[in-house]
Amino acid sequence: MPSWQCRRSPGFEIPGLMERLKATLFADDTTIYLAEGDDFAILQSILDTWCTAAKAKFNITKTEIIPIGCKDYRLQMISTYKDTGAWKAYPKRVHMAGEDEAVRILGAFFGNDFEVGAPWTPRLDKVESALKRWAKGHSTIEGRRHAISFTIGG
Repeated sequence: MPSWQCRRSPGFEIPGLMERLKATLFADDTTIYLAEGDDFAILQSILDTWCTAAKAKFNITKTEIIPIGCKDYRLQMISTYKDTGAWKAYPKRVHMAGEDEAVRILGAFFGNDFEVGAPWTPRLDKVESALKRWAKGHSTIEGRRHAISFTIGG
């Protein structure tokens, strides 16, 4: 039996659900939930096996880590990773979210102790700036439609 089959992630208990949350998958986006005692090397072995079977390639450079759990553990993980570029068997030199930083997962923002509206501020500023520029010009209706599609719609 392969070593990755001997150990399973306990996942996270969600009130009202019988099963624990271990992963969410959508198209080519995968979110894995690991507990403090989980071993990333085991997860990496599972991912490697799946990628081989599916003829897929796991893009480690797009990996983002959001520490969860008690605040002391999160701060220790973030500090160690920031100082050394490593934490246990986790991937080295990927993005680890800071304590007040939001990470986007399938269009929603997740993180610890971040201002809920903060991720939207730069986007709203960009839209407001575009609208002010358009008010100064004399665009045609068709020109405005294209501008909206490219700037606000995007």
